[in-house]
Amino acid sequence: MDILIFYAISSVLLLMLLCIFFYMTFASRKLKNKRFQFRRHSFMAFYALLALTTAANVHIIHNGNVEILSTNPMCWEYITFVTFTLLSIAHFGADYYKNPYIWFLLLQYAVIYITCNIFTQVLGFYKPMCSYNELAYSDNIIGGFFVVREILTIIIISCYVFMIYMLIRSYIRCFKKKKEVSVEVRRRRADEAVNIFTYTGIMLLSMAAYFAESLWLHNISNVLFGVMLFRTYYVYDRFRKICLQKSYEKQPSEVIQENLEALLLREKNNPIFRPKANISDIANALKVSNESFSTYLYKDLNMSFSAWVSEKKLLKCVRLLTTTEMTITEVALASGYKDIQSMSKAFKLRYNKSPREFRKSLDK
Repeated sequence: MDILIFYAISSVLLLMLLCIFFYMTFASRKLKNKRFQFRRHSFMAFYALLALTTAANVHIIHNGNVEILSTNPMCWEYITFVTFTLLSIAHFGADYYKNPYIWFLLLQYAVIYITCNIFTQVLGFYKPMCSYNELAYSDNIIGGFFVVREILTIIIISCYVFMIYMLIRSYIRCFKKKKEVSVEVRRRRADEAVNIFTYTGIMLLSMAAYFAESLWLHNISNVLFGVMLFRTYYVYDRFRKICLQKSYEKQPSEVIQENLEALLLREKNNPIFRPKANISDIANALKVSNESFSTYLYKDLNMSFSAWVSEKKLLKCVRLLTTTEMTITEVALASGYKDIQSMSKAFKLRYNKSPREFRKSLDK
């Protein structure tokens, strides 16, 4: 009966993992949000490995008995935990996952473990141990290989301790910076932190189940994984909708470009065409924040504020000189220069001729 319950729970969990994996594969895959896409790819990698681990657990049953320290499922469990931990640490601000040497350092033991398992199976020395008492009755060769498996298991457990330490350390660093972000971001990070540490606890329980001679720990961990899938879907879908909503909103650069043309044509109380133009006044007139306007200038246009204002003033000078009969002095004052000398100096530096020479060239 216990075995049937184990297979039933494992089958349901595997089906749920495949469903959420395909949902994340196709849902909002074209959304241009780096933070969201990193989350999506992280979840996909984690759930794919967790599905492989769940499928590998089928092999822990031998003639109605439960194998202890089953090599293949333990290795997949460990690989899943390494992947989950490194990507979770990245969520807290440390990009260790980008270092291939860290992946090699942590995953080499699982590769050695699997290689050892294949080697013993080919030679016929692999014997599933369903009880710790069987060690006393095993021959020297089989017992020796089991000792090797135990040593590798101890090394993997040490890696577990190290990764948990790094995860907690990264979380503490991130927590100390909570005042630097908005309330909405802190709330989302808190939800995700709960998910991360809950999954960590369940995976520790799942690894501990391989040391037990019964299936009840496996069943409990699988049920908890299923419950967490529902919670993860809720948090993930909420984050996805927030990102989609932001993608539909106009970017600050689009708002600036839409409002700039009308602002340039405004004749009265135009903050651009003042002798002392102020970035805050212009940003307010364009209906964006100072930060967004500065980002637009320095990153999108690669210009300083003073250079941008100077260009707009000179372009207005050209327009007025070309389309009106205003005097040079009137053009200077209308374009935001404090006197004709300031305008002439800037105009000649840009067009290699004075405003008066420019107008004469138009007449010709």
